[in-house]
Amino acid sequence: LTGNYVFSGYEVRSVNTAWGVVKGEVVNPDGGDLAPVAQFLGVPYGVAPSGQFRFNMAISAAKWTHLPKEARKLAPACMQTQLPELSETRAFKQMSAQRFDYVHRLLPKLKHQSEDCLYMNLFVPERLANVLLLESSHRESPLPVLVVVHGDEYGWNAGSPYNGSILASHGQIVVVTLNYRLGVFGFLGRCEFSTCSGNSGISDLVSALTMLSVVLPSFGGDPKSVTLLGWGSGASLVSLLMASPLTQPGRRLFRRAILLDGTALAPWAMAHNPQQYFAQVAENLGCLSRNRSSTFNDNVDTALRCMQDHPAENVTKAVQAIEIPTFLSGFAPIVDGQVTGPSQLYIYVD
Repeated sequence: LTGNYVFSGYEVRSVNTAWGVVKGEVVNPDGGDLAPVAQFLGVPYGVAPSGQFRFNMAISAAKWTHLPKEARKLAPACMQTQLPELSETRAFKQMSAQRFDYVHRLLPKLKHQSEDCLYMNLFVPERLANVLLLESSHRESPLPVLVVVHGDEYGWNAGSPYNGSILASHGQIVVVTLNYRLGVFGFLGRCEFSTCSGNSGISDLVSALTMLSVVLPSFGGDPKSVTLLGWGSGASLVSLLMASPLTQPGRRLFRRAILLDGTALAPWAMAHNPQQYFAQVAENLGCLSRNRSSTFNDNVDTALRCMQDHPAENVTKAVQAIEIPTFLSGFAPIVDGQVTGPSQLYIYVD
C-alpha cells in the first residue's frame, strides 16, 4: 500500500454519484503487468472541521451537483500532533531499523497538513470502471470493498500516503483510503456533569462510511460487502466501530473487519485521564486559569470556545508541551455513551 502514486493518467474517468459528478483518471499501477485502475483522489466526505466545528462531530460534505468535482489530486493530511522522532540516535532507542525506514519514507508525505482534511481516495479496477456508464442491466456484479483505516498512533499519519491501486487491480476489489482527525483535534475528551464527548475522529469514520454506503454503487462497489482494515490505532478504532451503536443493525455500514496489531482492549487504546489533558491544553493556550477557583465543569464550554479561536498551529504546540506517559494515550477514544459505551468493552472482554 505504500507504493508511489502514478499521476500520468491517460484517460479521464467521470462517475455520476448522489453527491455529484466526480472526475478521476485511469492509471497503470506500478508493480508489473497489472490491469489499469481508475483512481479518484481527494473526494470530500466532511465539512472542514475548523473554527466552531473544531473538536465537534463530523458534518457531511455538501453536494456539488452544479459542477464536477476534480478528484485527481491528493488532499492534505490532517493536523499531525505527535510525529515520530527522525534523529537516528534517538529513534533507534525506540524502534527497529525497519520501523525507522518505514517512518522515514512516510513523514515527507505528511508535510502538507490542514484542518480541511476530511477526504477519501477510491481505487476501482478499470474493467469495472469502463462499464460504469452503461445501463444498470448491462453492468457486471458489484465488487467487494476494502476501506483502509490507517494506524500507527492516534497522533500522526494519514490515508493519502497509501496507494490502493495495486491492491485494487490485483484483487479486483474497490479500495478506499481516507483521512480522519488525529490527536487533540480528533480525540479531545471532556465531560460536563454527566455528559462526555470527544470522539470526533471516530465520527469522521462514520461520516465517510455513511457517504460510501450511498455512492459505492456508482463506483461499482457493493455497499453490502464492505470490509474495514486497520492496524495499530486504526485496528482499535475499527474494533470500536464493530460494536458502536452508530453501526449496529438497521444502520450497518460494514460487514467484516480485519484487525492487525491492535484492539480496543490494548492498554493504549482508550484515553487515560482525558479531563486532565483537556485542562493542560486549555491552560497552555491561556483558555483556562491554572489557579481557577470554580469547578472544572463550569469552565469546559468557555474554554472550548477559546480553544476553537486559536490557530491550529497553536493548539498543536500546546499539545506538544504536555508530557504523556509512554505506552499510554492522552488523546484517544473515550467512553461517551453515544459513539462508544461501556457495553462495547464488555463485549470484547466476554
